[in-house]
Amino acid sequence: MQSWNLIYPEARQVELRRETVGDPAPDQVLVAMTRSLVSPGTELTCYRGVFDPDTNWAGWVQYPFYPGYSSAGRVVAVGSEVTEFEVGDRVSSAMSHQQFYALPASMVEKIPAEISDEEAVWLSLLKVTQNVVRKCEVRLGDTVAVIGLGPVGQLVAQLARLSGAGQVIGIDPLGYRCEAARRCGATVTLTLEALAAEEPLLKLTGGTLADIVFDATGIADVLAAACKLARDYGRIGLVGDSPTPSQQHLGPGVVSRYLSILGAHGNMTAPGDGPFYPWTEKRVNDISRLLIRQRRLELDSLVTHRISPHEAPELYRQLECRGVESIGVILDWECLD
Repeated sequence: MQSWNLIYPEARQVELRRETVGDPAPDQVLVAMTRSLVSPGTELTCYRGVFDPDTNWAGWVQYPFYPGYSSAGRVVAVGSEVTEFEVGDRVSSAMSHQQFYALPASMVEKIPAEISDEEAVWLSLLKVTQNVVRKCEVRLGDTVAVIGLGPVGQLVAQLARLSGAGQVIGIDPLGYRCEAARRCGATVTLTLEALAAEEPLLKLTGGTLADIVFDATGIADVLAAACKLARDYGRIGLVGDSPTPSQQHLGPGVVSRYLSILGAHGNMTAPGDGPFYPWTEKRVNDISRLLIRQRRLELDSLVTHRISPHEAPELYRQLECRGVESIGVILDWECLD
């Protein structure tokens, strides 16, 4: 079977390429992708190929590289040992942008009937954002600042609000992203760079600054700015993993103001049920599916583009130079049928 696959042959190159996909192994399912979500922060970092040595990025990104990790599709064939899936089942996975793919059945999950494929593609990002909001322990009435209002920052703002934050302040220099955040969870936004946010934030909070500051940018110099936006004993949640941590610097007062800096990643889930950290990948995804079914998350308003995979290479180039206003970009693989 031939599959259209999105690929970076080398740094700063992207193309849609036809490749062969074989029959599923006994423990695998063969899936036809219907939708996938572009995660621009992660995928553009992989596209640029600029990483410090010994980082997660340098170990992970090897060219040719297949970007993407948020998809929905339908099962078109099952291996001889697979009993939990049937042809026609709708499934989600962390697969890269590929028209057809085979994965072990343990690596895909069924999509409930109440959830559309376009909603299911957000599950991978919701796992990341659940992890950081949970680790930073958002409490009832907290003042939360979210720096960077791309897809991850937008979801952090929504989950912080659902967790009881009294004030969710979005910070981004792009006005359209701030407008989307106000529609979807932020109580107020600041349309400016994080480095310029301290004085406005002091005014908004009556001089107390934020209980928790989330950095959802992955930009090296934002960490120092985030530290200046947190109150004494405040917490900084890093959900954007900088590819150049050698360029990151702590802001003033991390020690003297007793700040905590906490990192979170999509893989930060428990390997099995346990009383101390019960947040397995299945449980985290179940919570996301529940929130989507209950319509407590606003996802459709975050979608700015629905395009054919054939349009994706040009869109990536536009995203890289910020030539397009985007938040959620969904690739429609069914238009290739």
